[in-house]
Amino acid sequence: MVSFALSGSSARASSGILSRSSSRLSRRNYPQFVPSGGENVALSPENDLHVKSCPRYLGIFKNVRNLGENRMIPDRHHGSDFLWDARQTLLAAHTGLAAMMYDHRFGTLKVRRLKYDGRSITSISECGVQRTMKPTRRRFMQAAAGTLAAQSVGRSSLMTPSTVLGDTTAEEDARLQKARRDAAHRPRRVIYNDDGCAVWGTAAAWRNYGKKVNDTPESFLGQRMAQVLETHVDSVYFCTTMWDDRFSHVPQVGEFVTESLLNDDPIKMRELCLGFKQLADGGQDAMQLTLDFCRQHKLEFMWSYRVNDIHDAIEIRRLATFKRENPQLLLGQPDDASKGGQARWWTALDFAAEPVRQRRLDIIADVLDRYDVDGIDLDFCRTPIFFRSTMQGQPATPDEIALMSDLVRKIRCQVLAASRRRGRPVLLSARTPVTLERSLYVGMDVEGWLREGLLDVLVPGQGYVPLTMPAKELVELGHQYDVPVYPCICGTAKTLRTYEQKPEIWRAAASNLFSYGADGVMVFNLFPDEPSETLRTIGDPSLAADRMFGIDLFYSGSDVDHVIPREGTLPVAIQVGTRVHLKPFPVGDDLAAAEKAGQLKSIELRVRINNLRDQPVSLSLNGHDLDDVVRRETWLETKLPVVAVNRGLNQLSLLVGAAGESATDPLSVADVQLWVRYNG
Repeated sequence: MVSFALSGSSARASSGILSRSSSRLSRRNYPQFVPSGGENVALSPENDLHVKSCPRYLGIFKNVRNLGENRMIPDRHHGSDFLWDARQTLLAAHTGLAAMMYDHRFGTLKVRRLKYDGRSITSISECGVQRTMKPTRRRFMQAAAGTLAAQSVGRSSLMTPSTVLGDTTAEEDARLQKARRDAAHRPRRVIYNDDGCAVWGTAAAWRNYGKKVNDTPESFLGQRMAQVLETHVDSVYFCTTMWDDRFSHVPQVGEFVTESLLNDDPIKMRELCLGFKQLADGGQDAMQLTLDFCRQHKLEFMWSYRVNDIHDAIEIRRLATFKRENPQLLLGQPDDASKGGQARWWTALDFAAEPVRQRRLDIIADVLDRYDVDGIDLDFCRTPIFFRSTMQGQPATPDEIALMSDLVRKIRCQVLAASRRRGRPVLLSARTPVTLERSLYVGMDVEGWLREGLLDVLVPGQGYVPLTMPAKELVELGHQYDVPVYPCICGTAKTLRTYEQKPEIWRAAASNLFSYGADGVMVFNLFPDEPSETLRTIGDPSLAADRMFGIDLFYSGSDVDHVIPREGTLPVAIQVGTRVHLKPFPVGDDLAAAEKAGQLKSIELRVRINNLRDQPVSLSLNGHDLDDVVRRETWLETKLPVVAVNRGLNQLSLLVGAAGESATDPLSVADVQLWVRYNG
């Protein structure tokens, strides 16, 4: 039996009201309910509200009898089993009722409180979510629907509310809240996330450790983790997801990575995965090894979870058992792979289906139960195709957005429950598209999550337009809700791949983000084979180190094309005789201060125009014509004074004159680079 009880002063204050209201709150006024689980539920007017147990937790109450004046309603917003009476809600609000619920999925007692200030009712959940409503009967019922829960737990004995509801509850909550804020705002110059690629090894690991590069703790850690020491890395986001439901840690929910091995796999893949198996057979685990490494070196450890991985769409034979046995939960079918567009990512799971969302909760619960992680990172950028609307090129519907927000609320509750069990904060982070508009398009109400206090850390962006990433909006929004923000820079961006991962570009991208107020940056898909100059220098925007600003190169062909802000990326076509205004690009460095301090060496603008021959070209930066432009084949180069460059956005425009008879090929701006070089 699950018992809800008034506590402390609330119980004492309510006793008189209950006795005076007994005629109105008699048992005959409380209807019986038949939930979908098949058993009746009765509400009583006494201090305790009792709910009969069911074989499994009660679903949404569908069959409701005796719907009279004291109508009771399910909580459709949370998708759980909240029931309360309108009159009892008013009573509870006046007396400051605190209700307790034991939740077998999270293994904890939960608190729901109602407060009344004479004009409105505020419902406060254990997650800190508050909803304030005017005291009309309809809104009473809505408030109650989001306040009290009735769930079967299938257990013979439960903790009593008195073991939790006491004088120390508020103190414990305040202590954890302070500790959580301190943990959320800890220094993170650089967050290191290698997107699960530690499982595959690197060239250096292959050379140094032979074929079985994962078969000892030393060889495994040498692939990735050793390179973050003595750098700006303060936090490790470790991803173990391989093909959605398969993991490189040893899961109890899901499958171990070795289940993906096939007889005709390349020997390197087989040896890498078998190395993990050898570790597991010896009682070692990739996640625990990395966690212990981070503890030893005082690094934060967050488990990064690909919420909807679709790498199996590239190689269908990698489909995990969960997807093979539940094809109805996928957003497509194998024939869709040849259709192009979003359809080719047909193995994405349909988050409108409850079993899909529950599977996410079960996987996260397994990690929280068995690993002492500092937090959970929800990587929604792997892959932001959650609903059929997105698959069809349409924005997510309000109902779909509500389902995703409900999932995040439940994960937040899991994280808070783990915090209470451990007596220390466990954080919740999320990696999202870089703008609010693109996030909502795929069903993610990031602003709503921040407003409700569901996130401790925010990581915006796929990182595929590192030099022109429009991250300022989410940086400022996160700070508005006291959430630190770490925009993501991805090493597989075409800009970085084309320019061979130059540290100058990484530093420029980071400088721009720091200038927006970012608390740090996430480095994603950077695979250092040895100690990295990038990791040693990217986290300090005041460092006088060379940087290359400019306009990003066009990126396409991925599962995130629909959320990348690619407008204005290069190449850009040129019409002879028509001035072209290129996408404004940011410069985060304070060049005037650097010049005053004697640190600045030079500023050089370099522009490349495809198929340029003998045509005359004029360049203008921020409305000022540029002189002394040197032509080197298709490159245009000029040195700039500090006053020519804005700290912030810079607008480059150009005009190409009439072509000679031999110059008939189409022209386009292929590269825009602003090199800032420092002394020393």
